[in-house]
Amino acid sequence: MSVDREEVRRIADLAKLELADDEVGRLADEMSRILDHAQRLQEVEEATGAGADAVDGDPPPGALRWEGNPMDPDPLVHPLHTVAPDLRDGFFAVPRPPGVVDGEGDDSSSDGEAADTSSEGG
Repeated sequence: MSVDREEVRRIADLAKLELADDEVGRLADEMSRILDHAQRLQEVEEATGAGADAVDGDPPPGALRWEGNPMDPDPLVHPLHTVAPDLRDGFFAVPRPPGVVDGEGDDSSSDGEAADTSSEGG
């Protein structure tokens, strides 16, 4: 299926878009490719019978089958501590990015100034 420049201008008018002439040509090509791709997908669905109506029926050959309740979370293959060695209260603890120093952006003190994190205290 092919989209011409006039069709792109009509769609742009409906969407209240202003397009330059070079954009109209580019969009006509892109829209034509999208519609061609959708047509090929439709042909595959018709040839294999794996269209939207196949969702309620049997899955196509080679499709994976879900075992169990689809609302249950997937179990982790490896325990969490093997992929995140530093867990704190159930959260992943990560090192600070390079260049970030303690206290930057910390508004935890009552006067709005950054908290003193030095060992001397104050």
